[in-house]
Amino acid sequence: MKRFVSIFLTVALLLFTVACSGSGDKKGESQASKSGSSTPDRPTAYEKKTWGDFLNKPPENPVYYPAWNIALPDGSEAQMANKQLTDTALQYLPKAILADPKDFESIWAEYVEAISRINVKAYEDAINEGIQERIKNWSN
Repeated sequence: MKRFVSIFLTVALLLFTVACSGSGDKKGESQASKSGSSTPDRPTAYEKKTWGDFLNKPPENPVYYPAWNIALPDGSEAQMANKQLTDTALQYLPKAILADPKDFESIWAEYVEAISRINVKAYEDAINEGIQERIKNWSN
């Protein structure tokens, strides 16, 4: 199904590009350049010129963005907690995703129990400290 959607979107973008650029043009000449005018002879669908015009403009990122790359001191509680969280996720999430639906709740409960044994507070504190430092030093 994912492959079908990918192929469908590729074909749709190709057709849109051809429709907007004037299919059948020789050597990249557009309808506008043939007629000598600066606008095409026919309107484009939705008044868009490229497929990117259909996308929303991205919001401006906060000054501390992205927080995932905040450096954690080597050997710190925060770094150890981050490693333990990653290892726990790699251990339990594939099991939960691939499990029979009747087994999901028990696997999820084990995952939550494993996370509760990790010092997540140390990791949160280090990330929050990094965010506050970026706001203080990187803001205007």
